[in-house]
Amino acid sequence: MKKFFKNPILAITLLITGILLLVLQYVLPTYHSDGIGTIYFDSPTAIDKTDDGIYALIDCEYYVYLLSPLDKGEYDTLAIISADEMECLYDLVFSPEGILYILLFDYETEEIRIDEYNIQGEYIRTVMFEDNPEYADDYINNIGALNYQDDALQFIQARNNGIAEIVTCSLAESSVRYEEIMPADNGAVAMEMSAGENGTYALIYSDRSTAIMTAEGDTQYYLYNDYDFFENPEGEIVSYAVPFKNGIAYSDVYHEKTTVYYKEAPDTEESQIIINAQEVYAEDQRFDLTEEELEQLFITSIRICKENLVVSVCDRMYLLEEDGIREFSQASHLPLTICLTNIIHSFGLVIAIILTIAGLILGIGDLMKWKMTMLWKQIYVTIPIVIVMFVILTIDFIHYYEQTYYDNIANSLMEFNELIMREYPGDELKQMSNLSIALDGRQDALDESLLAILNHNTCDWSKDMTCSIFLSHEDMQGVLLSTSIFKKGAFLGGISLGSWEEMKQIAEEDSDRIIKISNYTAVLMTKNYLYTFIDAITPIYDSNGKQVAMLVSRINFDTFLTMKQQIIEDLVAKSAVFLSILILAIVLMTYLNTRRLKQAGKTITEISAGNFGARIKHSGNDEVGEICNGVNEMAKQLENHFETLDRNEKFYYKFVPEKFRELLHKEAFTDLRLGDAESADLTVLFCDIRSFSLASEMMTAKENFEFVNIIYGKAGPIIRRHNGFIDKYIGDAIMALFEKADDAVAAGIELYKEIVLNPKTAEELNIKDIKIGIGIHSGMARIGIVGEDERLSGTVISNTVNISSRLESLTKQYETAMLITKDTLDRLTDPDSLNTRYLGMVQVAGVNEVKALYEVLDCLEEEKALPRKASSQDFREAIRQFHMGNPKVALEILEKMDCGNPADPVPAKYVTYMKEKIASGDMKHNVFQFSRK
Repeated sequence: MKKFFKNPILAITLLITGILLLVLQYVLPTYHSDGIGTIYFDSPTAIDKTDDGIYALIDCEYYVYLLSPLDKGEYDTLAIISADEMECLYDLVFSPEGILYILLFDYETEEIRIDEYNIQGEYIRTVMFEDNPEYADDYINNIGALNYQDDALQFIQARNNGIAEIVTCSLAESSVRYEEIMPADNGAVAMEMSAGENGTYALIYSDRSTAIMTAEGDTQYYLYNDYDFFENPEGEIVSYAVPFKNGIAYSDVYHEKTTVYYKEAPDTEESQIIINAQEVYAEDQRFDLTEEELEQLFITSIRICKENLVVSVCDRMYLLEEDGIREFSQASHLPLTICLTNIIHSFGLVIAIILTIAGLILGIGDLMKWKMTMLWKQIYVTIPIVIVMFVILTIDFIHYYEQTYYDNIANSLMEFNELIMREYPGDELKQMSNLSIALDGRQDALDESLLAILNHNTCDWSKDMTCSIFLSHEDMQGVLLSTSIFKKGAFLGGISLGSWEEMKQIAEEDSDRIIKISNYTAVLMTKNYLYTFIDAITPIYDSNGKQVAMLVSRINFDTFLTMKQQIIEDLVAKSAVFLSILILAIVLMTYLNTRRLKQAGKTITEISAGNFGARIKHSGNDEVGEICNGVNEMAKQLENHFETLDRNEKFYYKFVPEKFRELLHKEAFTDLRLGDAESADLTVLFCDIRSFSLASEMMTAKENFEFVNIIYGKAGPIIRRHNGFIDKYIGDAIMALFEKADDAVAAGIELYKEIVLNPKTAEELNIKDIKIGIGIHSGMARIGIVGEDERLSGTVISNTVNISSRLESLTKQYETAMLITKDTLDRLTDPDSLNTRYLGMVQVAGVNEVKALYEVLDCLEEEKALPRKASSQDFREAIRQFHMGNPKVALEILEKMDCGNPADPVPAKYVTYMKEKIASGDMKHNVFQFSRK
């Protein structure tokens, strides 16, 4: 057992597992779960089902659950689809074939799309992506439910410019059509909409009137609204509506927040109650809700699912079927991956901390080889004491911090409210009690104003804060007039608010709810069935001193707790870091001398392995320090010695190019031996300075060397830049080797342009002009080391070298810049990109081989290159006739050319050559022979 705990693999495994669990806490998706294998819905909003009875349900606008019903109200979870971080799932619908379509909205990009999934929850494609440039500056204000009709998907959207439209996405044609919905006769625009069966929609207009629109576009009003808050506080305010059977189902969040009504025809006076969710909750034996909690229930949506009504109430959804009410509140029998995710989120943090600490302890023990018994005694005594001290101090600080955090937020909210209150006179707000404000733009201006003020608040905790104005009337609950959420359509719902005197009474009777109260603002906790909020409430009075409105700034208490928890977690994490540093300091101080000795031994091992830069960083001034200093001094001397050797070796490479070593396949310079040789396909470049011998006679020895070194100084970098290397400097000539013909030709062109065509070179040499010749030939060559034991040299022995040298000499006779053979041209990657002129089959002096010769025109001056390009076809034909044994025909072609052009002396030279050939009577040797170098 003891040997098992000393095994380093165990420590590494524990440490990696602990770190992995910590990472998974933040990587894996979080599901609202109170138990393993069960997920409790937080806010279900939409549902649909297939003909086979498989349900798809949206919860929290972020998850889609595919559910198969089981007994006793349980559902087997087939798959879970998650939206991205900034996306909202609005609605879903099944096609008759069981294909699932999900309507999404991206808050960040303000884009709408419809995604297609199969029954297993696997993504198939995106069938619709809204990109309508006509409304580029008008963001989507509201989106209606999704409808499947005749192989097409439909939904209604409203924009902030007041335009509402039907969006039809044809699945067969992959096209999108927009059809504008006309405003009501009084100018009210459709702002909220829900889908029914057979392409029908329920529209709620900006004056809260409600109508049914058929698939043909016909509209019938079911509920008119001339509501005025102060004149008729009992009036009806429709919050949700949906086509149902032959009429309309709707709810009123202001008065009866949990009741759904049904109106069969537009001319029907009375509406019948379909369901009262408060009664359903009260009758359910599983719930033990207080009267106050029951009053906080409210309807969150009404939808249609296969001709049945769906009512969402807080965290539950009810499907009203003919045989009873089917309830959706949880998803059970989850897939194994989801269960594991819940386990990790529930217990992973504690397990991760334990495994990480155990891994660290075992790892430290392994590093110490378990030899320091006294050290471990000190660790086991010291660590518990230090941990207890840190825990006590951290808990005390957290309690102090929480109270301070509450006070700071309360003060900030009060100051914020009192700042906003001065912008909104009570007399003006009192005149905005009628729904007509939704039509004349005053409500929009008020919403924008609240939003603008809120956007100036940059505190982290206030990012999700909303600011709203509620109208007040005696003991009635307040009705929403304006909100920073900026959603058109006044009087969307209510909040339980009373007079300012009632606020003070709450402070006296329920001090737990009140966080802070002043003469102007009360900051209190407000709860409903699902959520808890922190509200800052400030009364607004008219000129007569009567309270007409309430200003409410609200932050979600869950958001507040999350941010507070994050800060506390950061505090705990920092405390853990400080604790770890303290423990580490104790261990390190005790372990210091042994560590220095081990480091000295390790350094000696590295020096013996060839790492002469190894040093002991912390030696000290004691006896151990003297040993460490001695090791450092030894390493320094060895490093200096071998640095000298390295410099010498690098200097040697200036005489024998390092490329020789690579071509000879040697690891180091010292591995080169007399007689080493290899065959390689190389391209040889010869470059010679014209008339240098004559010019050098008039120079001193120093001037001679300065002259050629300037040329070599320009040639060397060019050749290296093109992956070549200089084999020899032969007086005023250069011999360079290349592994690729492209590099050699490119280097030759650049050499000519830099040395001959660049006037700065002649100016630097203090001469009028300079001429060079370049010859290039490719072929197999023997590269190796020649000499004797006391003097070695790298060289290339091959006919390829002789031919390239002769080509360089021929540039004088052809009065050109660069000559290459067909062997080089054939090795080019793209020979057609090189401008050349064919000069014929040539046999140079001292070489028996006959080579096809080409003149490179790319490096010539334009006045020389143009006439040579112009006559290249006729010139080539003359050479062809010559090679075919028709020198007289060749002569005729050449004599017709401009042989007197000084820019192209080659035709004139060939005319002379042809005449001599004809005069000699030699008609057999049909190649150009050059007997002198």
